[in-house]
Amino acid sequence: MKRVLLASFLLISAAAQAQLTLEHTYQDASVYSFKLSTGQVKFAIYSQTDSKLYVYNADHSLLRQIPVPPVPATSSYGDILDVSDKLFNLTPDIECAIALYNGATQQNSVYVLSETGAQLLTVASGSYAQAVNTSTGSKLLVYGSFGTRVYAAPGTYTPLKTAKSTDGPTASPFPNPAAERITLPYSVQPGTLATLEVLDLAGRVVKTFQVNAAFNHLLLDARELRPGAYTYRVVTAAGSSSAGKRFIVAR
Repeated sequence: MKRVLLASFLLISAAAQAQLTLEHTYQDASVYSFKLSTGQVKFAIYSQTDSKLYVYNADHSLLRQIPVPPVPATSSYGDILDVSDKLFNLTPDIECAIALYNGATQQNSVYVLSETGAQLLTVASGSYAQAVNTSTGSKLLVYGSFGTRVYAAPGTYTPLKTAKSTDGPTASPFPNPAAERITLPYSVQPGTLATLEVLDLAGRVVKTFQVNAAFNHLLLDARELRPGAYTYRVVTAAGSSSAGKRFIVAR
């Protein structure tokens, strides 16, 4: 009996210790996490209302406010692409790359900004960008209607996570970026129907498809979408959804 009581006590104690504790709630649903060259992890939020990028410490205290080029409040949006230090320049200041869509002009632009808001790089018609490390140094790849431009960075890119091997090309959308057709892998429980939703950077659903377990991927005609960054997710009949995967349409 004592052993049963002891085992029950240990199980209850372990369950209590395993509970998650809410630390903080950001009002914005899009919080970008990144790692500095020092190994410190930070958070960033783009505010279209006051045209600023807010950078927070791991304890959620405000670290920096970076001015961002303003865009009209209506039908415009922005997407944080990278926040770093010692990548786009060699100073310890925080810098960022952000894509902005101007609803008035219907134009995308990619900006690389210093901590003061100075524009280190501006790419008109750029819709998305990503930093990568290569054997010849760190690069910034910018995708847009012009194709893909590769910029050599003076510093070193510090990824948030160590790159992991995948299970093959179906682990992620491919080819990515895409100009004509792109394969979107998904998983659905046998005997069930689900909806695959394609969303733009503002979170608007721009395409929907009914899918089931007969296939494990959808071949999407990228020519039906304007150039830019998108995510897709699979929503079940019960309302649960998979984590969104990002892909780029570049022409």
